[in-house]
Amino acid sequence: MEFVNERIFFAFSDPGGAKPILALASMLQKNNKIFICSNRNYDFYEEFQLNVKVIEISLLVEVMESFNPSIIITGTSYTTDFETSVINLGNKKGLETNSFVDNWSNFLVRFTQFNELILPSKVWVLDEAASANALKEGIYNQKIFVLGFNPYWEYLEKWKPTFSKQKIYEQYNLDFGKEYVYFVPDPLTNVGGIEKFGFDEYTSTNELISFYKDFNFIFKLHPNQDLNIMASFAGQKITFITDNVFHNHLIYYSHNVVSFFSNVLVEAKILGANPKRYLKGLKIEDPFEDKSIDIAFS
Repeated sequence: MEFVNERIFFAFSDPGGAKPILALASMLQKNNKIFICSNRNYDFYEEFQLNVKVIEISLLVEVMESFNPSIIITGTSYTTDFETSVINLGNKKGLETNSFVDNWSNFLVRFTQFNELILPSKVWVLDEAASANALKEGIYNQKIFVLGFNPYWEYLEKWKPTFSKQKIYEQYNLDFGKEYVYFVPDPLTNVGGIEKFGFDEYTSTNELISFYKDFNFIFKLHPNQDLNIMASFAGQKITFITDNVFHNHLIYYSHNVVSFFSNVLVEAKILGANPKRYLKGLKIEDPFEDKSIDIAFS
């Protein structure tokens, strides 16, 4: 992948896909003209020192015509039509469209809009294992491109904390006498829930807060998770957060980082934290590639 003197239009929605796209934009901005947009505003934009335009889907035609891109690069959120709308517009204009999947599973659902499959020119995947999974799901072989790395993971390898653990405790009013656990669950209730996976973010929370009863318990809400439903657990001393501004520090200073299939587990590993996986009652074949991460709840 090498772009020089191109006009690159970047688009993303979910935070997991946003970060590798922003890291990639940082790499490519030197030799290209770039435009970055999302339908969501995140507090971590400032960290990348890039100009991100937050727009509605209805404005995509206008902003794309104004920028006049030669290449499109998107994330691949599977609970919004923002990226597929960008891909669809780019395909109709005959542009080169590329989409980065920062995981090893759920490929087709990421490119499905209103029951229609909208594929880019190329689906960028992490490695050969991801390529095999994409092919198995039905992504055409000629569409798959093995990128071979995750731009955000390369960014994290150079990351260092900028403040002490005390600030985390003060920011979220935690008990200074206890370590904290950082729970960052995938929003499984939006993609099949307990019937498909055997557990979800709600059932797992009940067990985890019991297991970690002597710890501060921080629950990181995904933008696609229902705060009102999760807030019903608030009486059990859970700290709910919706922001991302301290995400890396929360990982770095944690006792454990717990998730299911999320790349936050890999991020924790890179940052030298202690990731744990919850897979209790898993009904499907485990799609997560890094089997070195401890399955603590199975």
